[in-house]
Amino acid sequence: MTTPTAKPARDQTHTVFEHPMSERMRSFLRMESVLRSTEGLIEDSRPDRARAALISLLELAALSERGELKRDILSELERQKILLASLRQQTDIDDRKLSDALTALEREQHHVESQPDRIGQRLKANDFLASVRSRNSIPGGTCSFDLPGLHCWLSRPDGERLRDLQHWFGEFSAVSAALDLLLKHIRDAAEPEPLVAEGGIYEYQPPNENPPVLLRILLPTNSRLYPMVSGSKHRVTIQFQHWNGVSERDEIQRRDIKFQLARCRL
Repeated sequence: MTTPTAKPARDQTHTVFEHPMSERMRSFLRMESVLRSTEGLIEDSRPDRARAALISLLELAALSERGELKRDILSELERQKILLASLRQQTDIDDRKLSDALTALEREQHHVESQPDRIGQRLKANDFLASVRSRNSIPGGTCSFDLPGLHCWLSRPDGERLRDLQHWFGEFSAVSAALDLLLKHIRDAAEPEPLVAEGGIYEYQPPNENPPVLLRILLPTNSRLYPMVSGSKHRVTIQFQHWNGVSERDEIQRRDIKFQLARCRL
């Protein structure tokens, strides 16, 4: 299923839906989504938002508990470094921009390398957060009589809660910055092209060599359309549906649909 990106389309008149074409990209997009949500929640000082930010932090910890996260980010940073360095041989390359991009990749690589193998471990070891995590899976399990310690924390001054949240979120700052850079390079690597899904369906066969790692599907925001993407590295099918609101079933489209598609590879 597609994952709507939190970033707006270039012209603000389109909604961008993203579909990962690899497990690594799937992991990166999920992490990016929760990172952005957590950042937004931390910016609001109200107690109810602080509670939501706390739950979002626990979700980040769960996403990062796989040891592969750090390794995958470092591997992608190195891959992009090698690829960009190879562009120095091309005469139409802006050397200054290329050097800046390589420096940025080096910087983020150094920051990520300095992190523990299991990012978020210190957050998981915190007794207060562990108590919240143990009750969070129970519906209503974080209410004041179940977790009086949480209720006490939520009653603390806004500045105190904010300092705690920023401290905990700081454990993910290196990952956040690295993902921002990696995903920007990948998203900017392809321009969307206009296409037509005949009868509401578009089929795409990725190339065997250097296939895209990310598909970005652009649809007019006022169209109330969204794509359902299925398939594998050999063949991808995009089926368009019309969103009829929260009270009615959405409709599969059988008419021709104009859309834009960016096949992002780097």
